[in-house]
Amino acid sequence: MALSDRLAASPIRTRVRYAMRRAGLPAPVLQHPVGPYLLDLAYPELLLAIEFDGRELRTRERALRDLRREAYLERAGWDVAVPRRRRVAPPRVAARIATAPAAGA
Repeated sequence: MALSDRLAASPIRTRVRYAMRRAGLPAPVLQHPVGPYLLDLAYPELLLAIEFDGRELRTRERALRDLRREAYLERAGWDVAVPRRRRVAPPRVAARIATAPAAGA
């Protein structure tokens, strides 16, 4: 897997993808479409989305849009992981994904 990909769109997404590979996990899909949304990182076969919030850029409208997106995904059967800024340690995100339901399937 290449360490960077223009679809990653941010250094943290690249670091999380790299940590997942180091943890022995398959590479997630970048910018995976689900309905009207593009997911930051996704494991479509597990219906698992990893969405990064940019709280420093958050406005009321952005917060509402993020809540609508998360509700849409959950109604569609997706599990949505939203690592918070203080918790976006790539190894921690990789560990969460490794323990997700059906990750070993």
